[in-house]
Amino acid sequence: MQEVIGMSEPVQREISRLVSHTGQMLLQHGAESKLVSDMCCRLGEALGLDSVELSLSASSMVITTITHQHCITTARRCPDRGINMRVITEIQRIVIMAEKGLLDKDAVKKRLSKLSPERYNRWLVAVMVALSCASFSRLSGGMRRYLWSRLCRHLLVC
Repeated sequence: MQEVIGMSEPVQREISRLVSHTGQMLLQHGAESKLVSDMCCRLGEALGLDSVELSLSASSMVITTITHQHCITTARRCPDRGINMRVITEIQRIVIMAEKGLLDKDAVKKRLSKLSPERYNRWLVAVMVALSCASFSRLSGGMRRYLWSRLCRHLLVC
């Protein structure tokens, strides 16, 4: 009987951790489930796994990696950290570079560890949201309708 020589179990475990960390970051920062699934599968296969299988929920995920019929399964919680498209696009760039062979597992790990979400000042966000709401209201004629309905009500009551 001929034995198939594949990657060692510690290497598969390390790649599984990278794949689960990637999926966890994507879910935490608002990526849709299809993107999370695709990115995890693509990264795993780029780093040498035969297959990556995922089960996603709103706040957790279960990932199974398979290499030469050896499976490693891990479950991760994914607490919401708000939508951050910068993190999502950076992860996509890392996966694409790994697929092209520009990054190995160590380089992927290093780049993922350097990713940190940037937050905007809360007051700046509040002002910008208020301005955008006012602009959409103005575009749809919201203020004129409000004033017209108040005027009509006032005339009918008198």
